[in-house]
Amino acid sequence: MVFPSVFLPSFIEDRVSGFDQRWALAPPYYSLKDFDDQGFPKYAYTSRELSVLVDRFAEFKRRMENLETALLGAVRGP
Repeated sequence: MVFPSVFLPSFIEDRVSGFDQRWALAPPYYSLKDFDDQGFPKYAYTSRELSVLVDRFAEFKRRMENLETALLGAVRGP
């Protein structure tokens, strides 16, 4: 689900700073375990958090490719 971030308690800085145009990705309503007792999602991601995830996945992919190259080199031998 996508919500305006000002409606999510975890994004209080957005309400205080007036970022009423920012959106956050949150779990779907049918996933009750991901919501607190007040009905708010336990987590949500804005583009800031998603950008960090993209960067980390890219780094992980790069490391996996380096490992693959090293393993293939070890199998082939000198």
